[in-house]
Amino acid sequence: MPDKGKIYRFGDFTFRVKEYILKKGRDEIYLRPKTQETLLYLIEHVGKLVKKEEILDNVWADTVVTDNTLTQTIKEIREKLGDESANPRFIKTIPRLGYKFIVPVQEIKTNRDFLFRKLAPHTNVFFKKRLGVISLIVLLILSGGILFYFLKVKKPEFTFSGRNWILITNIDNYTGEEVFESALRTALEMELSESKYVNVVPRGRVQDILN
Repeated sequence: MPDKGKIYRFGDFTFRVKEYILKKGRDEIYLRPKTQETLLYLIEHVGKLVKKEEILDNVWADTVVTDNTLTQTIKEIREKLGDESANPRFIKTIPRLGYKFIVPVQEIKTNRDFLFRKLAPHTNVFFKKRLGVISLIVLLILSGGILFYFLKVKKPEFTFSGRNWILITNIDNYTGEEVFESALRTALEMELSESKYVNVVPRGRVQDILN
């Protein structure tokens, strides 16, 4: 089964496996489903002789067809590519045996796992951890913003002495990164300190209040 995340480039053409789209530049070229599958099979075996029986078994596995069906399919591919059997640039016919895709093919994988495998292991881990931490901080800030918006809509603005006090004690750091031991608490304190409806108990008074 072909990798649906691949894109093949050869000559002036691009073949996107996932969408089964053949393009020349910006122009999309229509191919019948079986013609597309035949082209893909040849591309995936570039530089190798692919026997007629092999193509028929893989592309028309559940259908009984003749060699003429394959011949017409190859002819259609050549017409779309602007290729000639007498002077082939893309598909070379090997008499009585099969076909060979002879143009160089550039394979491009676009799925995320491929990109991570290309990164060094430590870089991979670094970005995954940072992504989790950043997501947590963004969620925290958004939650604070929603809270303040709700308070602003439901309640009038208070003077400093008329506001309620909020006590922030310890915040557990589950990120595994020491640098964030105080960053999460600081981010929350900064957001709450901008509120016009509540006051944050200073850190120096936290223990006295708890006592």
